[in-house]
Amino acid sequence: MQKSTKIFSRVTAAVIALCMLACFLTACGSQEFTLNIKDGEKNTEAKAKVGQTVAEILEANSVNIGDKDETVPAISETVTADTAEITVKRYAKVTVVYGKEKKEVEIVGGTVEDAIKSAGFKLENGVEPDVDPKTYLKNGMTITLKKGVTVKLTTSDGKTAEVATSAATVKEFLEEQQIVLADNETVSPKLTDKITDGMTITIKEKKEEATEAATEAEATEAPAADNNDSNNSGSDNSSDDNSGSDDSSDEDSDDSSSDEPDDGGVYEVNRQDMPDCDGSGHGYYIVTYSDGSVKYEEY
Repeated sequence: MQKSTKIFSRVTAAVIALCMLACFLTACGSQEFTLNIKDGEKNTEAKAKVGQTVAEILEANSVNIGDKDETVPAISETVTADTAEITVKRYAKVTVVYGKEKKEVEIVGGTVEDAIKSAGFKLENGVEPDVDPKTYLKNGMTITLKKGVTVKLTTSDGKTAEVATSAATVKEFLEEQQIVLADNETVSPKLTDKITDGMTITIKEKKEEATEAATEAEATEAPAADNNDSNNSGSDNSSDDNSGSDDSSDEDSDDSSSDEPDDGGVYEVNRQDMPDCDGSGHGYYIVTYSDGSVKYEEY
């Protein structure tokens, strides 16, 4: 009898232990914790219990799931205390347009950038979408690609870069690039000038700009007349004139020194020297007179 009582006591203890274990497990199963539901760009903090399915948690938080939508973890999976987030990936059929090309793509849980890539287009050489590339896709949306304008920017520190821009004016471009001109800086072209593809925008220090302007002015300024050259030129002309006067005087002198007699008689008009070719120093003159007669004089 005593032996039966001991056996009964042991069985009772075991049953009690199992009941306690079951209660403990049940308590754990109902443990509540907080997780994040990420639905595109929307984030919702939600209460969940260990052992709940993703579908139950989403339904409790009024998050509807479409037939083509997906979740991570999967909709039928249960969560644990380590589950930090449920991500909802929405199905979207969108249209990508570039010029005359139009393509439709279907993506689950993608961004504008993903749709452009799936459509076979590339965001390069100034091509950009009309919405932020990181924007989450919405079913039925249209993404339009356009080729942006590229300008060459040179800053006051001498650095140059090609920059794609959608700005309409130089002022808007500086604002877009978050460039604030210092008090000693200036920009060209003017702030009101319109942006054109390939144009150059240069930021300089005002002192540097003034130096360049002065250099350019010196290069284009007409050279001043040289008074010394003018005086010398005048002197040369005067000298030429005097020379002419001298020649005239010489001619007058020759005429006055000719053998022409005052009474109009015969006189010598030409005397030509004809030396001997043997180097003896002898020869003769051929003398021509005003009446046409010729005379030979040996020497």
